[in-house]
Amino acid sequence: NTTDVLTFSATGLPTGIQIDPVTGLLSGVVTANANTYPVTVTVTDQLAASSSATFNIIVTQAVNFVKRINAGGSAQTYGSESWSADESYSVNTGTSLTVVDITNTVKDELYQTERNGTVSPFNFSYDIAVPGSGKYLTTLHFAEVFANITAANQRLFNVDIEAGKGTLNNYDIFAAAGGKNLAKTETFLIEVTDGVMNINFTSIANKNRAKISGIEISSCVDP
Repeated sequence: NTTDVLTFSATGLPTGIQIDPVTGLLSGVVTANANTYPVTVTVTDQLAASSSATFNIIVTQAVNFVKRINAGGSAQTYGSESWSADESYSVNTGTSLTVVDITNTVKDELYQTERNGTVSPFNFSYDIAVPGSGKYLTTLHFAEVFANITAANQRLFNVDIEAGKGTLNNYDIFAAAGGKNLAKTETFLIEVTDGVMNINFTSIANKNRAKISGIEISSCVDP
């Protein structure tokens, strides 16, 4: 009796995925863009007889996506982290720079700049493209550096991410951070279904303007 020797091959695999020619097992980390990938797997024996099967691999997001935006500022690099210059913000906004030492971070430049609204009622938003539908770890970076803010309850505003999937209500940077010139982050796991992360900042009347110093978004594989 002759023992079959089978060899497996595949076409159409998304980038980052390989097939084991001996076992036929697929493995790897997907780095392809979100899409549907028709894959054909072929098994061939030692006599060159073969059989094939076709199926779809659906990539909902690229697992290595990271987007870092320095709100109100220029591009910055901290070690292996690259932060882009400000982008993806709405009209009627402005920027501010306050050069002070920032505690709780080595990324002082990130927290010294900010974006805020410039036209009453001083609301603004970011609409940030992501690779596709999926869950994204979203971190907002704040620091209270405005000279006129000297205590809690002097700047309050609201943040809404993806229509209520992440919220900050009556957010007070001074109180949350524990004082002035202190870095503070707020992190959310946000599901996006349309390829765009929408973040809205709403000012509260007579409580100064909403503001943001940095936005960090990374794809997340939910267990």
